[in-house]
Amino acid sequence: MFKKYSPFFIPMIILNLLVLFLGPGCFDSSPSIGCHENTNTLANCNDQIAEDEKAMDDKFSAINLTLTVSADKSTFTRVGEIINYTFTVTNNPGTTALNNFSVSDDKVKVSCPYTGIRQTTSCTGSYTVTEADMELGKIEDHATVKTTTNSLLQCDYVTGAGSQTLYKNLTYVKTATASHTISGASILPAMNLTMSVDPNTHDGLGKTVTFQYTIKNIGNIVLYPSFSIDNSLFNSIDCGSGESLQPGESINCSATYTIDAGIRWDVTNHARVVAKYYKGLVWSNNASATVTFSSPAVTPNPEPILD
Repeated sequence: MFKKYSPFFIPMIILNLLVLFLGPGCFDSSPSIGCHENTNTLANCNDQIAEDEKAMDDKFSAINLTLTVSADKSTFTRVGEIINYTFTVTNNPGTTALNNFSVSDDKVKVSCPYTGIRQTTSCTGSYTVTEADMELGKIEDHATVKTTTNSLLQCDYVTGAGSQTLYKNLTYVKTATASHTISGASILPAMNLTMSVDPNTHDGLGKTVTFQYTIKNIGNIVLYPSFSIDNSLFNSIDCGSGESLQPGESINCSATYTIDAGIRWDVTNHARVVAKYYKGLVWSNNASATVTFSSPAVTPNPEPILD
């Protein structure tokens, strides 16, 4: 007579035979490659981590990170001029990506399109020339590129308490520096004064006219008030609201003058302006504006009417 067995009995026998043959490591929650039990010890993992770390050290030691700085101008000529810079970062040989990189500069605010670099990338920035740069006669900037790459090493091993994992965090920092110098032009403080008058004619009967002045900074350095205009017809006047004048900028002002009655000739006002710059005073050109005398029209007396 055959004994009756449960339908789960035979599969369990097969499973037990497999465990005896292959070992229990094939049937735990994380079997190892080749379906053999993990027999790594902590000492084995320490050796493995050390070997992997040396390989990573060798790989990052072979990387040559370089930085070059260039500009769109070789010289600057005036305050307020804008200079555009390019910062080129090269990762050689480029087989290992460098992450979390940034470029900083002691004068230029740098913008980079990416945070990781495989071979070469470029960053950009701009700088505005200051009065101090003009005084110094050059712009010298210093840039630094820095990359930080993290790597996590791990190894599984067995203890009496079960499976464990050994971790080690590695951080690799690579830096490179570069500098760039741009020469400045010679300092040239200069102003141009132009004048006009309205109205520009008088009839000798007495008239008030307005002289109008335009002062332009045609030099390459900042000019400071007061912008004092010396006039040949009347006292000096101060032009502007007390603000400095950048290269290329202009200010306007005006003054009135009354031509006395009985003056029957042309009236000319000669003027020039004086201002300050960081080393002293600067004078403008001589300018003038003329009010031309024009005889008033004479109305003839009517002919007498004879009876």
